[in-house]
Amino acid sequence: MRTEYELGELLEYEQPTKYAVESTKYDDKYSTPVLTAGKSFILGYTNETDGIYDNLPVIIFDDFTTATQYVNFKFKVKSSAMKILKANEELALTKYLYYLMQTIHCDHDTHKRYWIQIYSKIRVAIPDITEQQRIVTKIEELFSKLDKGVEELNKIKEQLKIYRQAVLKEAFEGGFCAEGIQPQIVRISDIVKKDKNALKAGPFGSSLKKEMYVKSGYKIYGQEQVIGGNENIGDYYIDENKYTELISCKIAPNDILISLVGTVGKVLILSANCEPGIINPRLIKVSLDEDKMLPKYFKYYF
Repeated sequence: MRTEYELGELLEYEQPTKYAVESTKYDDKYSTPVLTAGKSFILGYTNETDGIYDNLPVIIFDDFTTATQYVNFKFKVKSSAMKILKANEELALTKYLYYLMQTIHCDHDTHKRYWIQIYSKIRVAIPDITEQQRIVTKIEELFSKLDKGVEELNKIKEQLKIYRQAVLKEAFEGGFCAEGIQPQIVRISDIVKKDKNALKAGPFGSSLKKEMYVKSGYKIYGQEQVIGGNENIGDYYIDENKYTELISCKIAPNDILISLVGTVGKVLILSANCEPGIINPRLIKVSLDEDKMLPKYFKYYF
């Protein structure tokens, strides 16, 4: 038997103002967590002793994004843009309502507070307390199994990374060569095309500013494409005059682009159908002499 209620009938809200921290100088050696309802959840720890919320458990609700977190430990908050929700324990378990709220999809595109106007008015059907407890127990049993599965998968992924590196190490130390053949040590400058721009860093930053971009023309290749492994993403372009000015940084099919700022060493091989364009200041371009080295061989080696 299920009975239907509005969420506002099942959860009483409290404004968090009196539980807000005065200082955001957090330190892990302090004992009281400062919470947000968003993904980061614990923003840090405070040593403030006044205004600590302790009427537990509760659900904290982000009033602008409708994100929620279940909390069963004492805390303070940083932002007033949330509601602290306390269940009517004669009707519903806090954790049951928390799990139930994870299945509710509320359009929150408009920047406004949602609990009072919309979310609290959503109607839900709930079973009695005994059945709620049984459901919560089953959910957590299955979630525990899923967490263990994720843990095992992560271990396997780490093992595969080690195996992958072992394969590459053997490949480039001659382990896969035909009998009697050994790899030769060369400089990159020895295997690129006979072109002064075959090994080329991107232009100086001052040569390529966002105010120079246009809606279409010659594509600007950057870390977005290289790290993402996809030459087709991104929509930065320059006109023909700017392209001619920076022609030394132009790309061509089968060129290799390498990231050199932040995430260093990612490699992308441009396809035969790549859009004409240039590299930006965060990349190096390598145009190989393919009679000496294949682009894919270079990529794996690198």
